Amino acid sequence: MKKILLLTAMGFIFQATPVLAEHHEGGDHKRGGKDRGAEMFKKSDTNADGMISQEEFLSKAKEKFSEKDINGDGNISQDEAKTAHEAKREKMKEKRKARKGDDHKKGEHKRGGKKRGAEMFEKNDANSDGVISQGEFLTKAKEKFSEKDINGDGNISQDEAKAAHEAKRAKMKEKHKARKDSSDITVNE
Repeated sequence: MKKILLLTAMGFIFQATPVLAEHHEGGDHKRGGKDRGAEMFKKSDTNADGMISQEEFLSKAKEKFSEKDINGDGNISQDEAKTAHEAKREKMKEKRKARKGDDHKKGEHKRGGKKRGAEMFEKNDANSDGVISQGEFLTKAKEKFSEKDINGDGNISQDEAKAAHEAKRAKMKEKHKARKDSSDITVNE
C-alpha cells in the first residue's frame, strides 16, 4: 500500500508533465532503450514542427488528467489516482513481459512510503481540498513547461527536453542519495 501511494503521488508530479524526451546515451535503458526519448518527443510534437509548443504540451497534460479522472467529475481523488497508477503499472508490467519475459522483481522500486506519497499528493492539491482539479493539474503542467523551455521562446526543442530530463534525473539521484545517506545514519545510530 505504501508503495502504491508513493508511486501514485510521484506519478502526479511526473505525469503532470507529458513525457517528452527520455533519450539516454548508449546502452539499453530499463524503460525502452535510447530511441524512446525521440519517440516520446514525436508523440508530443503533434504538428511535427520539431518543437513542442505550450498548446501541445497542455493538450497532452489534459489527456493525462482525463485518464486519471475516472468518474469525469473534473477532479482526481486519491482513490482515482491509486486506480490510475495501478492500471499504468499493470500496463508497464505487460510491456516488460512482452519485451524480456517476466524478470521484473516485485518490490524493486522503493522510493519512500505512505508519508512521502501523501506529501506528493498534497503538493499537487494546491488548495488542500483533498482532490486535484484540472486547474491545479494544468498549473503544474505550465510550471513544468516553463522549466523545460530553457530559452524562453515558448517552445521546447528536443535538446531542451533532453537537457531538462537529464537535470531531473541528476536531481532525483541526488535526492535518492540524500535519503539513503540519512537512513544509513539512522540505522547506524
